[in-house]
Amino acid sequence: MKKLALINSYCNTWGKLSILHDNILKLKELGIDSLVYSPLPLPKEITEIADYTIISKDNPIIYWPERGMIHWQDFPTFTPTLIAPDYGWASFYQYKKLMEYGSTLDYDYYYWFLYDVIIEDEVLECLNNPKDKLFFPHLKAKTSKVGALFASFSKENIKLLHPLFNKESYIKVNKGVIAEKFLEYISKKIQGEYSTYNVKDKFDEHGSLDYNVLDNHYPFKLALDNKKLLFGFYDLPPTTTRVTFSINGLHYDFDLTLDNNLVNFNLDINSIKSVVFYYKNNPPLDLTQHFNNSINIIRLIKTH
Repeated sequence: MKKLALINSYCNTWGKLSILHDNILKLKELGIDSLVYSPLPLPKEITEIADYTIISKDNPIIYWPERGMIHWQDFPTFTPTLIAPDYGWASFYQYKKLMEYGSTLDYDYYYWFLYDVIIEDEVLECLNNPKDKLFFPHLKAKTSKVGALFASFSKENIKLLHPLFNKESYIKVNKGVIAEKFLEYISKKIQGEYSTYNVKDKFDEHGSLDYNVLDNHYPFKLALDNKKLLFGFYDLPPTTTRVTFSINGLHYDFDLTLDNNLVNFNLDINSIKSVVFYYKNNPPLDLTQHFNNSINIIRLIKTH
């Protein structure tokens, strides 16, 4: 029985490459070959131990308004929202290409395998005893029965799956839901089976998204709207807080309180050349980058 791990990767740090390297070696110890897809160059330390590699510049990230990853949180006087690029299809596209090529090779069983999967007992059991169409959930994708980290398939089912992966279906199926709902959708097409074990991975690729644009040197937090020149402060101290903004070189002072925590300049966003924030003896903080038209993350504020 020949088995092949279809390894989905985006290793842009040495730490991530190290995890990929270690997982390939663990798979080898289990008698499982590896096919690695990467949109980034891979060092020889990886290519020399992987059985097959696909290096491609294709990394089809989807940008708003076609689709985005939307995060929001309610505060008493406003709701900040982040709309980040959608990386779901880029990840699933890797699986599509891995399955297309992998199905032409001489293997009996295949695994979806995100590069940083933690091989715990339940994963190990499946690696040793592969299943025909077993999908695993992921704790960070709570509303889907299917996660994108790990799954097990026969060759027959790999051939059935890869034609189901296309961008148009992904966008249509995923209106208003998380990316993994697309995987749940296609799992039903092959009458998939579902494990109840939540597979874990080592890196949270989107955990760094934050409404706050300040670092921990400030005793409060700041969200902004980069489609309007609007700022919302939260986690303020109970006493009045004096802050200063410099907009295109003109300085404006504001006294903030828990109830008076919004700053709205009502200026044409296209007229903004520079935005600098000042607080006490902290170094001036240049926020201009957040208002650049080429910025990928959209920040919005809805006032209550």
